[in-house]
Amino acid sequence: GAMKLYRNGVLTQEFTGLSGTIIQSDQPVSIGLVNRAGSLSSPFSGQMRDVSVWSVARSAAEIQAAMN
Repeated sequence: GAMKLYRNGVLTQEFTGLSGTIIQSDQPVSIGLVNRAGSLSSPFSGQMRDVSVWSVARSAAEIQAAMN
């Protein structure tokens, strides 16, 4: 599998060759932290105004359209 990260509707990072199982959890979602062996570290230094997470793949044009 793959994961693409966009900032302001522009592709900024792409990860390929991802595998594993998506698990269900009652734990909160953490955005802006790195999970290293179960320990959350390297917090994002800044502010996030809007964050969107989709369960389906979106094109860059769809992401840009959703921003308007």
